Amino acid sequence: MSPQKLDNMVSNNAYILLSVSPSLLLAYLINRKDESKVLGIWHTLLTNIASSFVAGNVPDKKAITNLLEAAQRGRLPKYLTPQSGELDAVVGDLLEQGLNDSEKSEELSVVRQILLSSGMPDNFL
Repeated sequence: MSPQKLDNMVSNNAYILLSVSPSLLLAYLINRKDESKVLGIWHTLLTNIASSFVAGNVPDKKAITNLLEAAQRGRLPKYLTPQSGELDAVVGDLLEQGLNDSEKSEELSVVRQILLSSGMPDNFL
């Protein structure tokens, strides 16, 4: 498969890959040596994650956790940063939900991981 075909496949399916094969998506993000293509896919992925939350379709927690753990461990490239705070509203909503409902410890766990990850190279916030 040519690099262009692989780029197109990942670009068109990044959000689906996040749920179906997060290890494949992570391998692409970490190893693809075309910064502009990977950054474009990263921005699209963050936008799709945010849109999914807004629509009430929470992405697979394990998949999100895999991304957050990779960021916390410094495995994601430093240039993978948000374009315009794509996840800011999502983090705010998750924090509000978690604080308003003691049963929502999963939301607080995700917020905690995002905040910890943002201290690395600012991949998410």
